[in-house]
Amino acid sequence: MTTGTAGPYILPANTPKRPVVAAIPHAGQRVPARRLAEDEVRARVAAAHAPFHRMLDQELDSALRSHASALLLDLHSFGAPLGADVIIGDGNGTTARPETVAAVVDAFAWAGFTTATNLRFPGGWTVRHLAPRTEVDAIQVEINQRVYLDPAEVDARLWPPGRPASAMTLAQARLETVIERLTGRLARPRPAGDAAPTRPLAIKVTQERIAPREETS
Repeated sequence: MTTGTAGPYILPANTPKRPVVAAIPHAGQRVPARRLAEDEVRARVAAAHAPFHRMLDQELDSALRSHASALLLDLHSFGAPLGADVIIGDGNGTTARPETVAAVVDAFAWAGFTTATNLRFPGGWTVRHLAPRTEVDAIQVEINQRVYLDPAEVDARLWPPGRPASAMTLAQARLETVIERLTGRLARPRPAGDAAPTRPLAIKVTQERIAPREETS
């Protein structure tokens, strides 16, 4: 797993390289309090955005040296009441093959999650900039925070919401079954005589940690 640790108030890895102002104040205060200057943006790109995507590209290149294809699952979460446990985003059909998207939807449904496709979150920059790589299926996975946090506190927009240990453990176990299901369904044997690598599929998971850092003067 590749994890971005800078947090969305530094410079989100899932957006193009541009200044970011939070639409919703965090802890009662707008973060950041002002629009960032260009030199500050460049510094943040160099410190957080570029290294994350450079590492992700290296991970994919490494996987594709021994696999014929790769599936990238870009994990995020949401708190809005959208009527689904998981939202699958493929850039409205541009970042992954339909059969791969169908396999991902099936795996989540098999694990007991309700799903929707391209609802509000069709895919951010991470999956969209990988669209030209035909050997990579890039899919954004948005998980409803009510699956693993205290639903009442999520609805009340309390932050941070409670994290019941039983809910977290169950959610983790269900997500592990999703990966197992995908591996079993997509990693099919290649035809005899095919010169492509013998292992047909690599699954890579990336997430951006929601851990804002305080501004320093």
